[in-house]
This record gives sequence, structure tokens and C-alpha cells, in this order.
Amino acid sequence: MSVTTCIALFRGLNVGGSHKVPMVDLREMLAGLGFANVKTYIQSGNALFDTAETATAAVTNINTAFAAKFGFSAPLVLLTAAQLDAAITASPYSGLTDDHKMLHAGFFVADPDPKMLATLAPLPENGERFAVHGRVIYLYLPRYSARSDLANRLTGANFGAPVTVRNWRSVLALAALAKTID
Repeated sequence: MSVTTCIALFRGLNVGGSHKVPMVDLREMLAGLGFANVKTYIQSGNALFDTAETATAAVTNINTAFAAKFGFSAPLVLLTAAQLDAAITASPYSGLTDDHKMLHAGFFVADPDPKMLATLAPLPENGERFAVHGRVIYLYLPRYSARSDLANRLTGANFGAPVTVRNWRSVLALAALAKTID
């Protein structure tokens, strides 16, 4: 039986005072599902664990248990450590700056609708850029995300699939933390 290290990215947890989920409770829930070596990273819904389940089975089990335990649903992106590493390698903007607050990656739950993504094209301004590779959207936001119409539209619109966005520091930290799970 093959074991895979996975990274679970929940959208919208502990943001703006809503959908509060203590990370200790999230870890307990995941461990209760039989996942091993469960860890969380910061308070925004990032979890790592080892599993022998398929990604489809893991997502189904997590979503069911999450709704039962916390009383609401949260979009979930499940990546393997290898998929996260591939997403980091594919970033077209990683060499533009050392300020990780300017770089972000958004992970879609499913394939986004290209026509809906096209609505983002006129939004970049003041040097902003974005690129989509499969289920990942990369953002370069030199004025930071709080001041970006592009970032606000991405997190507030429907692109045919929910997206959860992480700053580059968190993306790199999750990849490093995944390497410590054994």
C-alpha cells in the first residue's frame, strides 16, 4: 500500500471573523479519519498529512467529516506534495522579487472556465500580472493584494470552480513542511 503526503487547502477559514475553525480541531478531525502525521500551518486552513487513500476518496471523506464537525462546508483543494512542488516550479513570477507578499498562487478545486478567466484580462494595472497553468493561477501584485482589483475579483468571482489563494511565503512553507512528514 502506497502512502502519499497531501496538502489540504481550505478556502475561507478564519478570515474576517467568519468560519472559525481551530486548527487543533481540524487536526483531530483529520487524524480521526485515519490520516497519519497530521500537521497544520498557520490559522487559515492549511493541513498536511499522509494517506493511502485516493485523492477522490480523501476529499469525499474530509468534506463529509468537515461539514458534520463544523456545521458548514468549505471548498477544499487537495494536492500531493509532488503537485505542490510542480506548481512552485511552474511559477512564471518566482524570480521577479524576494518580497513574497507580492507573489501568490491560487489553487482551483476543479478546472476553471477559460471564458470566465478571460474576464480578468483587463484588470491588471500598476505592473500586476497573472498567468494560469491548469488548476493554478499565479499572481504578481507589486502593490500587494489588499490594493489589487485583480486579487479582489479573483477571490470574489465565480470561475466555474472555487479557488483558494495563498501568498508565496505560505506556498513555500507548505512545500518545506511536506518534506518533514514521514
